[in-house]
Amino acid sequence: MTDADSFKLRPFTAERLVEVASRWTDLAGQEEFEVELGTFFDWCGAHLEHKEGDGYALELYNVTKGKTDAILDVNQGRWGTMTKLIKMHLSPEFWPIDTVSDDVVKTHAGAYATFISQGLGDGVNEVKIYGRSNVSVTMLTTLQKLWPNYNTGSVATMQGRWLSITRSEKKEQGSK
Repeated sequence: MTDADSFKLRPFTAERLVEVASRWTDLAGQEEFEVELGTFFDWCGAHLEHKEGDGYALELYNVTKGKTDAILDVNQGRWGTMTKLIKMHLSPEFWPIDTVSDDVVKTHAGAYATFISQGLGDGVNEVKIYGRSNVSVTMLTTLQKLWPNYNTGSVATMQGRWLSITRSEKKEQGSK
């Protein structure tokens, strides 16, 4: 992965999910895929579209490399004003994910930045990202500490294992 990689969040289609499953099976091996990701891909197949109050799968597509680097488990909350990233499943090419490699950090950073920038739109006032592992909590905490260095029009706070990004009141008042 290079510093110039760019990412895009895309909704899945059934056909695209089959393509990603095939590629990830090749990377992981059939048995490892079934053990680690089989149930999750079944869930993805049943959650291709956003339905009120239910999670759905989004593809973190690496535009630069033309491949899927991760699948995000996303949920909309609070009447469409909040979006949550519940879980991120990295491609088997990044395994083991408990190892903090440059590629794992860059993929997480790309996913978080893309999720935040695309998530704070269309009436959404808050984006939350859950730190499922200690590695992801460390990355989210670092992101929260660095957040004030950037004029983003939003505020980052840690709430337990959640990183919460909310529109700042200054920006909201300035846009009225």
